[in-house]
Amino acid sequence: MHCNSDFRRQALLNAIILLAQELDMTLIAEGVETRGEALWLAHAGIVRQQGFYFAKPAINALCTDITPLLMGLKSEVESSSGAVNERD
Repeated sequence: MHCNSDFRRQALLNAIILLAQELDMTLIAEGVETRGEALWLAHAGIVRQQGFYFAKPAINALCTDITPLLMGLKSEVESSSGAVNERD
């Protein structure tokens, strides 16, 4: 992300922060990789953050084996005719 050291990224983030304030929206920073980024974002008002700095991905914690689920989805897509009209 490099928001703590890149002026262009800081300018973009400052504009997004102002827009979010005008729209009464809460921002969540994703992709925070360093303490410096986390501090810069917090000082800018974005205290909800996620990324490698806080925790590494733990895909195995989500599901022990997602292969059957993925294979089931693949089979369903392959057997469907045309575009998907339904959303769950």
